[in-house]
Amino acid sequence: MTQEQGGRTEQINVPVPAERVGEFFRWFADWLELRADGPVRADSQGPSRADASGPRRPQEDGDLVSRGAQWWQLLTSSERTIWSMWIDASPGLVSAHEIVERLGLRDADSIRGKINRFAGKGASVGFPVGWQSHAIDPDSGEKLYGIRDMNEKPYDPKPGLAAKEYTTILREARALAEDQETDEKNQ
Repeated sequence: MTQEQGGRTEQINVPVPAERVGEFFRWFADWLELRADGPVRADSQGPSRADASGPRRPQEDGDLVSRGAQWWQLLTSSERTIWSMWIDASPGLVSAHEIVERLGLRDADSIRGKINRFAGKGASVGFPVGWQSHAIDPDSGEKLYGIRDMNEKPYDPKPGLAAKEYTTILREARALAEDQETDEKNQ
């Protein structure tokens, strides 16, 4: 992780409990997103609109689709497979078993290693990345994964996106990225 101070960057290593790595990356991506809108106080305890200067710029769907396409192109093949499963299942969720089977993983605990870089990749191109992994199937007790509502955080007053709207943006971003990749191959 790097931190900017007066135009320079510093490498910062932060120990994070293994079971909270995904949460940390989501928090860090949110923090980076705030930085894009203005400076955040150095003594801030976490992302907060009160800590950022200036009004938030509204994000147009077309801009989100464009940044989403950039993000999609950063994803590995297995990451794309996971997101495609979630996009295609939305508004439903995908069971850990389905993900394990599709990717040929050892077990459900292996999923965390596949999903813990999503938010950082999104932050690198200014695309908000959100998924849920806290739902449990009441019949099987298995963890469920999928797309969640975006920007529904108490510290973030910008308008949110319902999972359905976010899924539409993701579908369009995926299609745009795939079209761009096809065009590049044909040139």
